[in-house]
Amino acid sequence: MVGLVATLAVSTLTSPAYATALGERRVVVLPDRTRMELNTNSKVVVRYRRGQREVELVRGEAMFEVAADSRPFIIVTPDGRLAARDAELAVRLMPGDDASIIVHQGKVSAMNPAGREVASLTRAQTAVLNDGQAHVRTVALGEVDRRLAWRQGAIALDGQSLAEASAEFNRYNEQKIVLMDKATASLKLGGYFRTSDVDGFVRAVTDVFPVTAEMTPGGEIQLRQAS
Repeated sequence: MVGLVATLAVSTLTSPAYATALGERRVVVLPDRTRMELNTNSKVVVRYRRGQREVELVRGEAMFEVAADSRPFIIVTPDGRLAARDAELAVRLMPGDDASIIVHQGKVSAMNPAGREVASLTRAQTAVLNDGQAHVRTVALGEVDRRLAWRQGAIALDGQSLAEASAEFNRYNEQKIVLMDKATASLKLGGYFRTSDVDGFVRAVTDVFPVTAEMTPGGEIQLRQAS
């Protein structure tokens, strides 16, 4: 019994898990001085062992500022792995467990579950890791900043649809935005909003577009084209 308890204790200590609740952000500094920032409703499991630095992204999104080290830093996702030594990147699990990656600094290797490299990413490149394949593209630095605005507790929009914007707000808040028609969902908008400011976002939408907002008894905000 003592041996079993000791084994479980060592296992727990060597593989700690860190998580955030809905709307919460959290910063964790790992033993090698890698800085890890978790976005809303996220979870990671850290497995640092001799010769290995490995973090599994279980759900949500995290930013990694990887400290230089002789050992590669491995990020495990359901559809593959990412390897870096001295880089800054954000990884987000999408519906279906696809991994969306954006590199802020440095070089990142994307690998399939078998460990074969399928792509190499550098600064201002993004990729979606899906079924062991990576689809890479280069974006403007402004797009990198926009996608990382959550680190300042914000949602930055630059021509995204109302469907995309509402989905982002719903990631952070118990109160959900529901779009009632395709015309409303397809509206394009821009702006900079606090992740928690659902009311301010809805006011901006109804001030600019012919859209009405209605609160349901369950607390949802329904947006639809004005009649």
